[in-house]
Amino acid sequence: MTSNNNHYVFVYGTLRHGQGNWAWALKNRSTMIGYASTRGTMYTLGGFPGVILPSIADFMIDKVVYGEVFEVSDEVLKTLDCLEGEGSMYHRRKVLVEYQAIKKEFRSDDEAPTSVFIYEYGRTPREHNLIPSGDWLVYLNEQRKA
Repeated sequence: MTSNNNHYVFVYGTLRHGQGNWAWALKNRSTMIGYASTRGTMYTLGGFPGVILPSIADFMIDKVVYGEVFEVSDEVLKTLDCLEGEGSMYHRRKVLVEYQAIKKEFRSDDEAPTSVFIYEYGRTPREHNLIPSGDWLVYLNEQRKA
């Protein structure tokens, strides 16, 4: 799936594998590269999360957000932009990621991309909505147990 028209996107909430928006937006329309993390702070916005990226001198620099990287086409990227309200509710940015695991299907002759798109929440979240783990799936599991 490598071409000039494909992009890499870090997803951290409802677009993660097996979650609600993954089924219609990414399943059979993208290639999962692997599990990754990036610097940022995650907040619950109700049924979905939002991430705020740190500035260079930000105190959040030690906070980490966990998710997955997918390779997507121009068409799928446009779908994601629409879903995320790109330019208003979320802003598509470039971030650096570190991988925890690369999918076996990823071609060994290719290097996994470290500079990828992410959708950053475009508003100021309420501090009490912080997800300390930085992992939406961990948060959902904790909510089920509560």
